[in-house]
Amino acid sequence: MTGSKYIEKVLKRAHLTETDLDNIKKAVNSAEKKTNGEIAIALTPASHDYSFWELLFSLAAGIIVFCVMLPFSDSIVNWISAHLWAKCPAWYLPGFFGLVLVLIIGLVFLLVNIPAIDRFIVPVDARTSAVTHRSARHFTESGVYATKENSGILIFISLLEREVRIVADFGISSKIDQLEWDTLAAGLVNGFNYKNNKVTAGEAVVNTIEKCGNLLAKYFPPREENPNELNDGLVILPSGE
Repeated sequence: MTGSKYIEKVLKRAHLTETDLDNIKKAVNSAEKKTNGEIAIALTPASHDYSFWELLFSLAAGIIVFCVMLPFSDSIVNWISAHLWAKCPAWYLPGFFGLVLVLIIGLVFLLVNIPAIDRFIVPVDARTSAVTHRSARHFTESGVYATKENSGILIFISLLEREVRIVADFGISSKIDQLEWDTLAAGLVNGFNYKNNKVTAGEAVVNTIEKCGNLLAKYFPPREENPNELNDGLVILPSGE
């Protein structure tokens, strides 16, 4: 789903405005005038749906609740019998346990789909791997790899994981060490730290684009023919793919 309402929702979550989108597009266009390199930028709410970890955590919660209830089986039977005003049939206890487990698993599964909780239960390695794979996938799908001189970079922002990747094509990576891109990516991550930052998320993105442009201009100055090969605007991607 990538309709207007979805985009509005993602932008709100990223603390970005329509004005920020315009400024980002202008920043990319301006940066590319100084270099033969190409800059693409994309943002996704999450790089993976993490359904495996969410279900695993929900099942674990259900098992814990079952283990806690098990020693109180007699008390539960007496409680059910008291409310029925009759002796509790044998199947009521497993039925009660089953109902409670279904409710607990369902409730926990809904809770862990909240981004802040999702980030807590999913291992760091899994989140990092997901962002790496999703950024590489978009690098290919968006055609960043297919620029005429293999001089494209992708700035990839993943909100749930709070991670940024700057993926450079081999024409660029042969001259610019990945560590330099990683440093710029780390700076952009700090820019999305809304509570402890003096700049807005939009300003942080624009600043990073300008720095990327300056770095590209140093090694890849503009040629007489400098066509615009990639979309200059921020691309909003579906979540969890």
